[in-house]
Amino acid sequence: KAIVSRSPLTLIEKILSLFINVKKIDLSVYEEIQRYSGVDYDPTYTIKKMIAQYTTMKWLLKLKKPKVAFISPAYTAFGYVKALKESGVIVVEMQHGLILKSHHGYNVYTAFDQSYFPDYLLSFGKREKDVFDEENKSLSSNQIIPVGNFFLDHVTENYKEEGFTEQQSESYKLSIAVSLQEIELGEKLIPFIIDLANANQDVVFYLKPRRRPKAYFISKYDFPNNTVIVEHVNIYELILNTDCHATIFSTTALEAPALGRQNVLVNINNKAKEIFGDTLTNSSTTVFVDDIASFQNFIDSFQKIPSEQIKQEHEDIIASNFKNNVNQFLKRVYA
Repeated sequence: KAIVSRSPLTLIEKILSLFINVKKIDLSVYEEIQRYSGVDYDPTYTIKKMIAQYTTMKWLLKLKKPKVAFISPAYTAFGYVKALKESGVIVVEMQHGLILKSHHGYNVYTAFDQSYFPDYLLSFGKREKDVFDEENKSLSSNQIIPVGNFFLDHVTENYKEEGFTEQQSESYKLSIAVSLQEIELGEKLIPFIIDLANANQDVVFYLKPRRRPKAYFISKYDFPNNTVIVEHVNIYELILNTDCHATIFSTTALEAPALGRQNVLVNINNKAKEIFGDTLTNSSTTVFVDDIASFQNFIDSFQKIPSEQIKQEHEDIIASNFKNNVNQFLKRVYA
């Protein structure tokens, strides 16, 4: 109902930071780390940003003090978080991407001032609780509240099958949505898919780029008729309009089963297993393939699983009923 921009706060931060003097701040710990690691790093920008955020939020709270403040992500806004918590505001972070043991923003292994961390993190699913074990000093597992993903629920609720018009997939025995990643490794997936398409004329592959135009791919690759570059449909609608989803390690691998579609992850340079091997462990929702032969085996043995069953088996990764879950959480914190 009300759309609010953070841009004015960012502008105030930038202006404030021009007047912040860090010469009196003890930087000996930074200097010791630099000597130890051999990394040349100037912490001045980060220090100024944190102080500016803290000062800006303190000023804002004099005008209006909410009971609950939502933020995403918290690890780029420590100044805001500290100012809010010092003023008695409950700080809630909304998950915005992957949270893994390898993510430095969420893993702290030494005692740290808890006023810099949110009170709760509303996660996609239950699996994030495993990241915040006893060794992790940022948050505890009981501060992680699985709520799901608003946009995925929204797409599912408003999905219209007749909206997809490009080369209808009904004439094929299997349709696969391919989420491309426009990095060097990501482009290795395209020749892989072309080889599969040539060998499987009864399977259609819909390739969804992120930013590059269709013309870029058409000029660079010789695509068979059953390989289609899709521009006018977003990746979530495309997944819903096809039988299954393929990628290397795009975060759509987490989202496709939440939409009721199976994953096939192409393990080029072992990246798919490196990123998702410990997370997407249910073979009913996700299959890892290492080469053309194993992908071909996936195609030959593919059996469509009811979408509700896939969603149910994926609940640990992304929960369903986002709105209801958030409402239940708010009732708790407002009690």
